[in-house]
Amino acid sequence: MTDDFNVFQNAFNQQSMQVFSDNGRGALWLKLKSIMRNDCIQAFAQQSGLSLSGRTLKDKFRALFTLFERDVARGHALLDAFLRHQNAIQFRLLDEEAIIAELYKLQHYAWGGDYQNSLDRFLVTKYIKHPFYTYAELCRNLDTDIKQTVRGYLLNSWYNHWSSIVIEHIFKAHPGVLPTVGQIKGVDFFLANIPFDLKITYFPSEFMKLSRQQRGLPPEITYLKQQARKLSLRFDSQQSEAGQLQQITARLKDLPEQGNEVLQTLNTQRQEILAQTQQNPQPLLRWLYEHQGERRFGAENRLFLILVDSEDFSRSWELKRNIAWIRPQVNSYLDACLQAPLQQKMPLHFSFKNQHYHVLTDALFLIK
Repeated sequence: MTDDFNVFQNAFNQQSMQVFSDNGRGALWLKLKSIMRNDCIQAFAQQSGLSLSGRTLKDKFRALFTLFERDVARGHALLDAFLRHQNAIQFRLLDEEAIIAELYKLQHYAWGGDYQNSLDRFLVTKYIKHPFYTYAELCRNLDTDIKQTVRGYLLNSWYNHWSSIVIEHIFKAHPGVLPTVGQIKGVDFFLANIPFDLKITYFPSEFMKLSRQQRGLPPEITYLKQQARKLSLRFDSQQSEAGQLQQITARLKDLPEQGNEVLQTLNTQRQEILAQTQQNPQPLLRWLYEHQGERRFGAENRLFLILVDSEDFSRSWELKRNIAWIRPQVNSYLDACLQAPLQQKMPLHFSFKNQHYHVLTDALFLIK
């Protein structure tokens, strides 16, 4: 029996999460892993009436797992009661309304960094290794472009962090969800005793570009530039792609007939791709796993919450603070998940750097 501890430890280290989805002892191991902090484990022992043996946290971890392996049902019952109790304490300390009020103060979502979330790589590529920058030019950029990039990264990271915490608590508050309370890589909660990591995102622009290419359509920015030139609209081609898209879109909106026709065509194409992706989310889910980037790679089971403003995709970020709109839809989704066999509904096979992975995953699209 004690060898099971090392089996689960190795599987966790190698991000082989299937063993934790198919095995009651695996879920037990993960629940214990989530409370492996001195304060947490002491509180668990006190609440459960247990005596802890072992000097180190790892010793205590192994001893508790060995104890509960003899009675897995009792181990789950004690851990579930403790995790729910601890989450209730955390929820009482969370001033949700105050957080939401602060989130509504952000007026512009101007991301700093590249699409894979790397500010340092963006700065190194654009400024440090740029072949034409002198010391004086770099110093000038510190007070202009670089300052704005870092400001955008900080504000948007703050917004994403706190809005994600509030949304995560919606999931954890559902009666069919068992929350984790400690920091455990790749596990935010258990749904039907299966561990899941919650990812909150928007419809990826790179996936939209790929979907357009598969339909024989040019990238959105290319299409807009072509139409702008046909209509003799000038725009600053030295701006970033996002800046050019915003500038051309604004100019087209000011043309009552021709401009609206161009934008309507673009919106129709987006809606068709979105509808197709909703009907068959597997290609998007596989893309989301395979395009994480090495530094952010994870092969855990994931639930993706995808927020979409169907009228203006660029404003989808604003939906993340609309908790009154998000909450009932999340609860309805979780209710449905508990009625369906998750292992049959959510399997996905994908590859990354010649490694093959099997995960359980799903996408919840919230579209306004």
